[in-house]
Parts: sequence; C-alpha cells; structure tokens
Amino acid sequence: MTHSTYIQQAPSSFKLNQTLVADAPRRDEQALAQAELDTHLETQAEAVAPTQDPLTSRDRRIIGEIIEVQPESIRTIWIE
Repeated sequence: MTHSTYIQQAPSSFKLNQTLVADAPRRDEQALAQAELDTHLETQAEAVAPTQDPLTSRDRRIIGEIIEVQPESIRTIWIE
C-alpha cells in the first residue's frame, strides 16, 4: 500500500522574514504570559504544599565549617 502526500508551495508573495518580524510582538506577549502563569503556578503550589527546609541555620554553619564555605551558600546536602 502506498501513501501519497501532497504539499503546497508558498506563493511567491509570501515573505518569510517579514512574517517572522511581524510575529515577534505576539511571541513577546506569549513569553510574558507564560512567565506570569509559571509564577502563579509556583505560588499556588507553595500555598498547597509549602517547602520545608530540612537544614537549620546551625546545620548550615556546621557543614560550612567542615567544607569551608559560607553557610548561606549551602542549599542541601546529599550523602550516598
């Protein structure tokens, strides 16, 4: 069994670069809307299930002394 695919070539009046440039403001609005949605979703997720930090400031200070870094730079610790 064969499968035929038909394609249509763009008309000669079609200008790809002009279309992309004209479409740029819409993409900027879409990116802005997506960022706003992401922020909203993060806020909602935090409200439903707040993130609890397993490390106390004392833990960070001790770990920082052991590995010789600033305690504020310690986000998590992983031991295998």
